[in-house]
Amino acid sequence: YGPVQYPIIERIVTLDSVRIDNLSGNFIPVEGTTTIYMKKSNGNESTAKYVFKRSEIDLNPDFEKFENAFVLDVPNGTRVRFRDQLNTGVRHVWYDGKIVPYVDDLVIEELDKVTEQIIKDGDVPLKLSTTEKSTDQENESNAVENTQANDTELHPKILSETGFSPIAIFIPIGLLIIAVIGWKVFVRTKT
Repeated sequence: YGPVQYPIIERIVTLDSVRIDNLSGNFIPVEGTTTIYMKKSNGNESTAKYVFKRSEIDLNPDFEKFENAFVLDVPNGTRVRFRDQLNTGVRHVWYDGKIVPYVDDLVIEELDKVTEQIIKDGDVPLKLSTTEKSTDQENESNAVENTQANDTELHPKILSETGFSPIAIFIPIGLLIIAVIGWKVFVRTKT
C-alpha cells in the first residue's frame, strides 16, 4: 500500500510577491508566489514553491457560450487522490458526484488476511467474537469500549494528513475574480 505516511505536525503557507494589475479600472491580483513549509512527526521537513499567474482575465465573460461552465462532469470510476483520516491506503474513485472507496478483490483479500491474523492472535474483542462464550466471558466488561479508550491514549493527536494541492490557491483567486465580475454586472444593471 506504499510507504508509511507520517502526520504533519507543522504547516506554514505564505503568499507573497503578489502583483495586482489595473484592468479597466479594476484592481485584480494576477500573480503571486506561494511557499509551503511542512514538518512531519518523524522530523522530515519539506518546502515547496508555486508561482501562479493569470494571463487571460475576462471581466465580461459570455456565459451563454459555455453552457456547463460551472458543472463538474467527472466520469464514474475516475481515480481520485484522497487520503482518509486513518490513512488506510484504500484507493478512491469518483462515483455519482461523490468520492467513494474503491474496494476491489485485492482489498477484500487483504482485509480477509488481516481478519484471519487478528482471530488467530486472539485479539478479537469479546463482543465481536463469533465463537461460543462461557458465562464468565459474557460477564466481563465491554472489551470494545476499553479498546477505544486505550486507543486514544496510545496514538498522538493527528493535526493533518492531507497533502497540499496547488488548487487550494486557485480557489480564493477565482472567488475574487468572480466577485469582481459579479460587482461589474451589478453596477451595469443599476445604470
